[in-house]
Amino acid sequence: MPASSEQGPPTPTDAARAAMAPVIDWLLTEARDLDDIPAVLAGLGPRLQGAGLPVLILIVGIRQLHPELFAVVSRWDSVSGDCHEIHGAHGMEESEFYRNTPLPRIFAGAPMIRFKLAGPDADTTLPLLPRYREIGATESIALPLVFSGGQRQAIGFIGDPYDGFSDDQLACFAAILPAVTSVIELQHLRATAVGLLDVYVGPDAGARIWRGAVRRGDGETINAVIWFCDLVGFTRLSETRPRDQVLGVLNGFFDAMAGPIDDAGGTVLKFLGDGLLAVFPLPDAADERRKVCRRAVAAARTAWRNVDDLTDGLSFSIALHLGDVMFGNVGAARRLDFTVIGPAVNLAARLEKLAHTLDQRVVMSADFVAAADIDVPACGRHALRGVGDDVEVFALLEATA
Repeated sequence: MPASSEQGPPTPTDAARAAMAPVIDWLLTEARDLDDIPAVLAGLGPRLQGAGLPVLILIVGIRQLHPELFAVVSRWDSVSGDCHEIHGAHGMEESEFYRNTPLPRIFAGAPMIRFKLAGPDADTTLPLLPRYREIGATESIALPLVFSGGQRQAIGFIGDPYDGFSDDQLACFAAILPAVTSVIELQHLRATAVGLLDVYVGPDAGARIWRGAVRRGDGETINAVIWFCDLVGFTRLSETRPRDQVLGVLNGFFDAMAGPIDDAGGTVLKFLGDGLLAVFPLPDAADERRKVCRRAVAAARTAWRNVDDLTDGLSFSIALHLGDVMFGNVGAARRLDFTVIGPAVNLAARLEKLAHTLDQRVVMSADFVAAADIDVPACGRHALRGVGDDVEVFALLEATA
């Protein structure tokens, strides 16, 4: 056998199917209820070893439907006991490391790829070859996982057979392939659904939707910090710059804002043209509420510095308020939005508009300042459209504490 070669796997024999029957049964029953693909591999590896297959490492590579990720590789290592995922960002497909793996060839249609790992004619381009040699691996094979929509993914078996995997052993791998494909596709679809929900509606809202909050009107009342922010002068910017530049500026602004919010435990609910709405759910205990509010203030300071670090000369305003909000599904029968509504949200939105008038970057309501227990200068009482009483307003004057 050459250092690496492409050939089709043998057809599963009745003997191979019988030998793999307990593994196949596990894949089609218990494995379906596991949390993720690494957990499936952690259960599959020892079962293959128990069936007499000399497997040391299992690897699954799956291309992603995700704005940031090109592929996720799940890996189980029987020697170290390690089992984890590696997230590969878009652009990894251009790397030499990726091109030297079996993944691009399997994705392109190869039926099976075999790599010889030991001896004078071993393949020297395979990534992680020193690690494989260190644990005594002698051969690696990669097979396609063809999902129901025709998408090709990949699974790799790295082992230490004395003279390469035999035809009988390859037939065993082929025998379990339909069941492996079924459970891996199920786990992938779950992960994709949750991942896309996280990206488009946020982790908290996504988790609620995944748990079944999908009907119009589904939701609950929560107490939360409300964050509204807006990019000042966006209309003029959009009229004077090319479209691609405008999108770049807008994305840079949202990165500057959303990163600190996420890091501080908040949830970005939606992007409103050139603005953003986020919430920080509040616990009941006063000392814990204070900590959450102060994290929101720290996030506002970080966002301020982030925007100042951009080279676009941007200005912005942030408003922080707190109160009870209805957190749930609103909208039309066939087009729903998971968001927050209520008088507290309206006040926060009006407060953000007031920041423009006051020429302040970060303004806060008296309720928020009291809960945060911080010493910041007052900007007086102001009437807000749609809000009955005048509201006392406070401001952060600097991006640093």
